[in-house]
Amino acid sequence: MKLFIFALSTSLLRASAYPTAADSSPVGFAKDNPLGATTGGAGGETVTVASPSALKIAATDTTPRIIYLAGNFTLTSRLSIGPNKSLIGTGSGANIFSNGFNIKSVSNVIIRNLGIRGITGNDGITIQNSTRVWIDHNEFESGGFPASGPDKFDGHRSDNQVLVEGNVFRGNTAEALSTYGLVIPNDSPNTSPNGDYELDGFANLGASKLRLFCVNITRTGNFTEAPYTYTLTALGDVEEAVKAGAGLVKI
Repeated sequence: MKLFIFALSTSLLRASAYPTAADSSPVGFAKDNPLGATTGGAGGETVTVASPSALKIAATDTTPRIIYLAGNFTLTSRLSIGPNKSLIGTGSGANIFSNGFNIKSVSNVIIRNLGIRGITGNDGITIQNSTRVWIDHNEFESGGFPASGPDKFDGHRSDNQVLVEGNVFRGNTAEALSTYGLVIPNDSPNTSPNGDYELDGFANLGASKLRLFCVNITRTGNFTEAPYTYTLTALGDVEEAVKAGAGLVKI
């Protein structure tokens, strides 16, 4: 599933120059699910790292750990994040260059306040067969093709379902929301190896709670109600709320 959402969401966190694991705990399914809340490295040791080698040592084992990242990290290969980890950029946010993260077959990971930039030919963060993963207040940029937009390579979350509501879309884009996989042409269904090499995803819209333009949804499913309670920000207030609270540092 390649889900393009050039959206204004409603995740707001307290402002802090040095974020801590206690700031704004995960909500929704990350909090209320049969496996337990997403806590990352809470309860484990706290370390600050400033080099790729130190980050690799701290992030890839199975020991619970809160990891603060300081400065810039140019990774020579993709980093596989272990379970029970919190990766949190300090100050104005740490930056990850050249290679991103893999979160595969693990549980309980939090990633916050990181700029993941210059990633060519791959995802910024790839998540596979994992549970309790909370990713917020990060920025993603592809590398190699500046004119192609921020997510030239990122994507492909296939055969999954999302419930989309309470969003406002802005900008000059042909598609604000799309569910297709690796498709040639863009609106090809799951029929031809010359058009679609993986299953499209599903997007289910809360119609009365969504201001939506430029949609390319090839499949809808049965995920129309979340299994937890929540209150949507009023649609007319979403844009202002997101501008005040989204992005690096605004934790």
